[in-house]
Amino acid sequence: MPVKVLDGVLMSINIGSAYFDISPAGDLAYAAGPTENGERTLQWVDRQGKAAPLPLPARSYLNPRISPDGKQLAVEVEGVNHDFYVYDFDRAVITNMTNDGLSHAPIWTPDGKHIAFRSWKGGKMTLWWMPADRSAQPERLLTKLEGWQQAVSFSPDGKNLVFDQSGVDKRPAVWVLPMDGDREPRPLRATEFPEGAGKFSPDGKWVVYCSMESGKAEIFVQPWPGPGPKIQISSEGGMDPVWRRDGKEIFYRNGTKMMAVAVSTQTSFRAGRPQLLWEGDYMFGPSSSCGMKGTTTTSYDVSPDGQRLLMIRESDQKMYSTKIVVVLNWVEELKRKMADAGGKKD
Repeated sequence: MPVKVLDGVLMSINIGSAYFDISPAGDLAYAAGPTENGERTLQWVDRQGKAAPLPLPARSYLNPRISPDGKQLAVEVEGVNHDFYVYDFDRAVITNMTNDGLSHAPIWTPDGKHIAFRSWKGGKMTLWWMPADRSAQPERLLTKLEGWQQAVSFSPDGKNLVFDQSGVDKRPAVWVLPMDGDREPRPLRATEFPEGAGKFSPDGKWVVYCSMESGKAEIFVQPWPGPGPKIQISSEGGMDPVWRRDGKEIFYRNGTKMMAVAVSTQTSFRAGRPQLLWEGDYMFGPSSSCGMKGTTTTSYDVSPDGQRLLMIRESDQKMYSTKIVVVLNWVEELKRKMADAGGKKD
């Protein structure tokens, strides 16, 4: 029969992980900490940091993406199974879009008619899309690359898809997939550094992305399709970039700080000084239990008018350990507990 043998181990009910190990001699080492239950809430946060939750139950939400018309939200729910849903803001109705337990990180096409996502079908992360009205089955978008892929951003005309690619040259990189013709993918640029989270500007002339070129994550912009300058946007670290819908700002995360940079793309690219909007404990893109770590995946979105940010807050804010506990001869203690519970000694 099952017997509870230890409390206080850092662990996640959401993904089934616990941080401990047992030596061949029967000694136990574990990270002391709380249990993460996977309960997260979706919250609108204004530019002053004031938060208001969406009327949805707490679940393991990830990667929220607001539809082009601002009326719907595509969002992943992670756990033992991963699927994504679409929430109608006006009707407060949430619809299960996939039910295979393998679908992650949805993004909208510019016309709102399709949703692209990554899937574990076939045993690795690959690119797929499906009609937003669920009128047809999902279709795989790319078969010409090995490794893992994740859809990130469509160009405004829908003709190109920026995606994160991992497994080519052994580093995450930003790639572009033409949606017409032979769909021959190519890297955004030649680089020896981990890069990701590339997003087309609203006018389709620029791509913002995160790069580890300086040794830490920073935000850069470069022209599409190039060639042209590579312009650094952040100054003291940055991840998870998102364009404002009118192209006048770029938002990004720096630790718990939400930053904004005024930009112009009218004739040439110009950027202002990074400004702090607020600080808050909200999820980062790389917080997924089953995703591409590092410079990838933005786990928030911005309202069409740029006045609110849709963030994810975890109910357990301090999921870390500051202490490693070692218990000598722990297996002997386990045997005693099993015997007390009615088990048999070896």
